[in-house]
Amino acid sequence: MTDLEHKLSELMARYRVPGVAVGILQDGVETYVCEGVTNVFDPLEVTRDTLFQVASNTKTMTGTLAMRLVEEGKLELDKPVINYLPELKLADPQVAQTATMRHLFNHTGGWVGDLFGNTGDGDDALQKYVAGVDKMPQITPLGSLWHYNNAGFGIAGRVIEVLTGKTFEQVARDMLFEPLGMERSSFFPHEAILHRHCVGHFLDECEQFRISKPWAFARAVGPIGRVNSTVCEMLRYARVHLEGGLGVISPESVQAMQQVTAKGQLDDDFGVTWWMRDLLDKDGNRIRAILHGGAANGQMSAFWLVPSRNFACVILTNAQKGGFLHGELNAWINEQYLDLKAPEPKAVNASEQELRVYVGKYVGHAFGTTVEVYLDEGSLWHRILPGDVSSVTTTPPPPLPPARLELLENERLHITEGDGKGGKLEILRDTAGQMVWLRTGGRLYAQR
Repeated sequence: MTDLEHKLSELMARYRVPGVAVGILQDGVETYVCEGVTNVFDPLEVTRDTLFQVASNTKTMTGTLAMRLVEEGKLELDKPVINYLPELKLADPQVAQTATMRHLFNHTGGWVGDLFGNTGDGDDALQKYVAGVDKMPQITPLGSLWHYNNAGFGIAGRVIEVLTGKTFEQVARDMLFEPLGMERSSFFPHEAILHRHCVGHFLDECEQFRISKPWAFARAVGPIGRVNSTVCEMLRYARVHLEGGLGVISPESVQAMQQVTAKGQLDDDFGVTWWMRDLLDKDGNRIRAILHGGAANGQMSAFWLVPSRNFACVILTNAQKGGFLHGELNAWINEQYLDLKAPEPKAVNASEQELRVYVGKYVGHAFGTTVEVYLDEGSLWHRILPGDVSSVTTTPPPPLPPARLELLENERLHITEGDGKGGKLEILRDTAGQMVWLRTGGRLYAQR
């Protein structure tokens, strides 16, 4: 058993993840480790050709297609979207007039982005979806603050449809899947069912496996996160952004997508659809990683590149706790294969009185999820009280137990125990020093 196989088996057992596929591309050489089963109730072995839902990693594909249209002279990222979609309406009419494709691709549109309504299975699904985005309130000024915006990618996908005269799925097939030989990758359940594929899992209150339902997002979520793919086909796609376009887009477009266009959460930067994060080598030099992730209904994925090291990695899992597995495995792979580590956060020795300012309930706008921060025996703790996620899942997993927090520099709060260990929350203040938001998981939560 290799070290990677041993580490993967350990993490699968700890987090109880039924199936995982890992693919590593280093200096042109591909390595795969696939373990477990597709479905605990009807098991098939996970292989490199098994389909998983890659969820929001789809967003990088949407950006890639847009760059192709930029190259063809059909699209400008800094031109207002309304030039391409005259019917676009948003909650703030001025934002509707001025928001650009770049705002959509770097999550700085400013409106609440978690819109997952089902607009049907017809070819007009995206058109109907975009017609409903004006229901999402504008909570920050356009371009002012990064917070994750799924709805922006629905709008971007509709722009691609209008400019090409094709459905978004057909554009992706013509411009991406077919040129790269991604023969199993698709958007539709009726296509995925023709191949070996995973179902999502979660653990109920009795720690028993349950199947996550529904299996797929609604069709309108196509450009936001509906792609099904395999670990080897995702590595094939990774080569586009690691090796300079492969004829799908130009090397110049690849570089343009990896240029900083916004400040993201914590210490991350954001480009055109890509997160960008610095890792440290053994001498303390900063090495840039380009990454994204994905969370579907019981299926989680990680996808990252280290261009200066000619390295890419994909981790696909079929469990709600798969996100914890790939977070830990990501760090292990970076250290073992590249001798890179994330910068160590610096803790703050704060008194109970100093910690008390962070106590409160912070409520999200989209689902009404609440993050409660409280003091217990001199330490900060937090718990998450889920909101109404019925637009995404009919089988929500039970919430995680409360976990202890540690105060870090720059008003970050670090989860020190439990499955979410290593996760961070951050406090955002206005220019007057007033606490405005708690940001975690890319979403903004207002103190109530």
